[in-house]
Amino acid sequence: SVLAAAKLGDATFLRTATDSMKIAAPTFIIPFAFVASPELMTFPNLTWAVVPAFAEVVGIQGAVSIAAYGYFLRNLNWWERLVFLAIAFAGFFNMMLHDSLYLYGGLAAFAVIAAWLVFTKDRPAVQPS
Repeated sequence: SVLAAAKLGDATFLRTATDSMKIAAPTFIIPFAFVASPELMTFPNLTWAVVPAFAEVVGIQGAVSIAAYGYFLRNLNWWERLVFLAIAFAGFFNMMLHDSLYLYGGLAAFAVIAAWLVFTKDRPAVQPS
């Protein structure tokens, strides 16, 4: 399908494959979420127990998306993207191991990097030359 999309879009195969992986990357967390949090499977009978698990999955997907696309309030530097990737891994480890240390560490890292990005929002990111 990537080859067909590249041909239709008059783009290179590698660029199209890279963009398709950026789109698909956040969805790779969903099967792990169903295993780690079975309460997500209770779709018609939703309870308040689903809310933390759902928020965790959406947060991890958001961090993966930010790391993949390199944008959150502005274009991100490489190290800022790595911080968001680390936040995504911390959320994933918290989801799989149920260890609050990863949750609090990820939330603290998100708060610090978000404050940094709000503070430096008007500065353009330094792009590698």
